Amino acid sequence: MRLDSMFLNLCLLSFGSLTFVIKSGYSLAPVAITLFLIAALFFNGRISRDREDWVFAAVLGGVFLLGVLDTVLHGQTLSNLDNFTRYLIAAFIVLYLSGRKINDSFLWIGYAIGVIMAGLWAFYGKFALDMVRISTEELHPIHFGNLSLLIGFISLSGVFWALDKGDKRLVGLMLLAFVMGVAASFLSGTRSGWVALPLALFAVYKFYKEIIPEKYIKPIFASVFIVLALLILVPQTGVQKRVAAAVSNIEHYMQGESTTSVGLRFEMWKSGYEGFIRKPVFGWGEQPFYAFQADIVKENNLNPMILDFNHLHNQYIEELAKRGVVGLAMLLVLFVIPFKLFYKKAQSNQKRVKALAVAGMVSIICMADFCLTQAMLRINSGIMVFVFSLVFIWCSLRSVERELHQSH
Repeated sequence: MRLDSMFLNLCLLSFGSLTFVIKSGYSLAPVAITLFLIAALFFNGRISRDREDWVFAAVLGGVFLLGVLDTVLHGQTLSNLDNFTRYLIAAFIVLYLSGRKINDSFLWIGYAIGVIMAGLWAFYGKFALDMVRISTEELHPIHFGNLSLLIGFISLSGVFWALDKGDKRLVGLMLLAFVMGVAASFLSGTRSGWVALPLALFAVYKFYKEIIPEKYIKPIFASVFIVLALLILVPQTGVQKRVAAAVSNIEHYMQGESTTSVGLRFEMWKSGYEGFIRKPVFGWGEQPFYAFQADIVKENNLNPMILDFNHLHNQYIEELAKRGVVGLAMLLVLFVIPFKLFYKKAQSNQKRVKALAVAGMVSIICMADFCLTQAMLRINSGIMVFVFSLVFIWCSLRSVERELHQSH
């Protein structure tokens, strides 16, 4: 293997494996790959990509341009572009990495290692350290739980890559990674992610039901049901308490008590809705919205505690309030266009291509769900793990397609 390919493959391995292990571990691979590709431009700066690569990159570049528009239109400082620059870097990587030869095995194994480590930490934190909700030094329980679930589902898609390899040990590794991702999510007490479970499971089943031997279908579903039942029914996991708390929060809110986790979310969503109604096209902008929110809290008698939060705990309302229908439209484009590209690739008869395509799809399904109760794309870890997962999965898929084409 050439040295440049080995370097890129090791970067892909590190992306998943270091996500939960070291602070900002998910940033190392994107930074290293970007620097490598920039250096490579001096030797070969040509871009020879097809329409799909350009479309994928254009979507990511479009989010960056939205950030530029938001910054200029609302007179904000350049620091407002901080999160948006990640999308520009991602677009650059799509164009310059999708044409290179990389080994998808490194990406799959990296994800498996990372989420298994997350699961081990979750069990240790819950049953040895007696943590109420599992987190890390950097990742809040919500972010830890959601990202664990997302990578767990990517690993589940990797089972079919492992089957193509014909290696039972790899199949076991990817299944274990999926179980650990789900377990880490439940032990973190992150309720918002649990809605994604049936949706993502259905997506995986839909694309693999024809190639899964019928004798395995019932045992697989039974195993998943048993694992979920244990996580829910065993009191020590804390899942029952989290569900009961959500129900109680809603009941209290209906009675006028908003100082609860769910109640404060409802109050934040009200303020976001008011912001959208006042400026529906381009929104208020990041910082100007909070000045407006302080006024609307007094005007509509909302709970003043919502002013202590730096996002609205709903990515869709966040976009409507701060960037209007233009922002919401761009968020939907970010989800829909890559999903369509992956969906098209998921029709492939090649298991390696199909596995990567389904991994991309379930990533989007999970993130679209997470964004209902958390502004996951407002935080660095959410952007980095989600966006660069899409990018690395796409580039690996393109490399596999060329490899299979050349072998025929």
